[in-house]
Amino acid sequence: MDSRCRPATTANQNCLASRSCLPANHPASHYHRNQQYSISALTNGSGTITERYAYSAYGTPTIADGSGTELTSSADNNRYTYTGREWDSNLSLYHYRARMYDSVAGRFCSRDPIGYGDGENLYGLYIGLALLDHSGTSVFPCKQSRNGFKIEALNKAEQIANFSQKLGRFAPIKLSLTTRGFCDTRTCPQKCDCDRTVDLVTEDCHLGGELGFSTKGVPLGTLPADISIYGSVRFTVSKNSTFGGCHNVDESSVCFNYTGTVGVKVCAKTPNESLFKGCVNVRLTCNNSYCINPPYDTGAGSGCAISVNAEGCVGWWCSEAKLWESEEFGVW
Repeated sequence: MDSRCRPATTANQNCLASRSCLPANHPASHYHRNQQYSISALTNGSGTITERYAYSAYGTPTIADGSGTELTSSADNNRYTYTGREWDSNLSLYHYRARMYDSVAGRFCSRDPIGYGDGENLYGLYIGLALLDHSGTSVFPCKQSRNGFKIEALNKAEQIANFSQKLGRFAPIKLSLTTRGFCDTRTCPQKCDCDRTVDLVTEDCHLGGELGFSTKGVPLGTLPADISIYGSVRFTVSKNSTFGGCHNVDESSVCFNYTGTVGVKVCAKTPNESLFKGCVNVRLTCNNSYCINPPYDTGAGSGCAISVNAEGCVGWWCSEAKLWESEEFGVW
């Protein structure tokens, strides 16, 4: 057996369960994880990233400070890394409660204490999107489900009296409204001790939609050209929640994003449109995003940009080009 490998002791297990093994002067840190429950970053009390973590395919950690400079070891004395397990930097092994795991070899150091109870591989680590192996002894399959909907409320030209009075010759307008949403739920059992298994539930929900309008082309006097107006607003709301598990976690974050577009399109054409048609399109696009992630809120602000595009067709040949685009500018 590799000299670094040793069986997990009861003292070590109790230390991990209570986290009493952390130094008394350990600074308050907030852990951030990925979909494998591996620690990806630590932040301090003000929300500043103090350490970042990356992993090889089988879990060998790379530690960097908040600016991305690689470190030889954790400056925060953090040992909880790949899949949330304790990294022993002296042995370069992971403590998986029942036994030690070697991320270089991609296998455990000793045989599975429960034998062939969950498969024929006595040394393999089962980690993935649908499998968990918190104790280093057996596989816990995760259950995944999705619920969703889609609504198309308006998808045709409609005469709106109020709009007709205001838009005059631009009416009638064409409205479209599409809304869709879904929730992915992932339930993974966690073996907390010898006789207790608790579900850790992760929910990923999204709601989005688009409201758009467009007018018919209105002739520009006696010129062989017309002008039309169009616009749309797209929005998304996403919520990520994690609750339950051995430590009875209750975490959630909500993010909002919208993109609004309004434009004017001027087109010129010959009496026989199949011979020539050319258009100039001036468009204003604005977007904004905001996340609520207790105890911190992150606002990305709002930015807008103006673009001018041209498109033309001569016979069967058509082309489109961007004539000009402004730098993004803030609105508030």
